[in-house]
Amino acid sequence: MLTEIEKEKIRSEEIFREEVRKELATSEKKSKTWMFMNSSIFLWFLSAVVIGLVSYFYNQYHQNLAVENQRLRRINQLDFEIENRVSDFWINLEPFINKATSPENGSISFNSTFNMDTLQCFWKAFKNAPIVNPKFSTIVYEEFDKRTTPSLMFELSSLLEDKYQLKVVDLVHEKNNTLKFKINKSDSIHLLEIRKVRNAAIFISENAIFIDKRIKAPFLAGHPWVGDLWNIFEKRIVKDRWNTYFDYRRVLWDYSNYNPGF
Repeated sequence: MLTEIEKEKIRSEEIFREEVRKELATSEKKSKTWMFMNSSIFLWFLSAVVIGLVSYFYNQYHQNLAVENQRLRRINQLDFEIENRVSDFWINLEPFINKATSPENGSISFNSTFNMDTLQCFWKAFKNAPIVNPKFSTIVYEEFDKRTTPSLMFELSSLLEDKYQLKVVDLVHEKNNTLKFKINKSDSIHLLEIRKVRNAAIFISENAIFIDKRIKAPFLAGHPWVGDLWNIFEKRIVKDRWNTYFDYRRVLWDYSNYNPGF
C-alpha cells in the first residue's frame, strides 16, 4: 500500500504532466496559426483585401473630386449665362437713355420714347428663354437657349446647396417676395448666398418689378429715371453676384464719365 508521501509525489507528477501537455498544445496552436499567417493563401487574401480597400477609397476620392469639379463648372456656366442676360437687358436700354440729362444725384432719365411697354418688352426678353426673343437676347451656352432666367437661377441655388451641404427648405412664400428658410446647418454666409439667388428667381418669375411703386410712379408721372430702375434691379436681382464678367454699367454711364454708385 502506498504511503501518503508516495501518493503526493504521484499527484505532483500528474499535475506537472498536465501542465506540460497544455503548454505543448498551446505552442502547437501558435505554431499552426503562425504557419497559416505566413502561408501563401493568407498573404494572398490579405493583399487582396488591402489592395481592394485602397483601390476603393482611391476611386471614391477621384469620383467625388470629379463630381465636385463638374458642379463647380456648372455653377460657373450658370453665373456666366445669367450675367450675360443681365448685361443684355441693360444694353438694350442704353439707346433710350437721355444722354443730355445731368447725372446729378443719379437723376439720369430715359428719353421720351421710352415707356412701360418698352420696359416690358425688354423685361420679357430678359426673363424668358433666348429662343423666344432672339432679337433682344444672346446666349453664351447653346444648352441654355430654351431655358428661362428663373430656371437657371433655381438650378444654381440647388447646386449651391449641394456645394455647401446646406439643404434649404422653403417654408413660407410671403407677399413681399422673400422666403423663410429652415436649414440643417448653421452657415449664415452660404445661406445668404443661396437665398439671394433664389429670391432673385422668384422676383423675376412674378414680374415683381412692375409692382414696385418706385417704378410705376415715375412712369405714371412721365419721367422715369435710370437710377430708380437700377436701384431695384441691383437690390433684387444683381445682388453683387452678376456684375463680374460683363462691364455693362460702364457701357450705360460712361458717356457722362459718371459712376452712379447706386
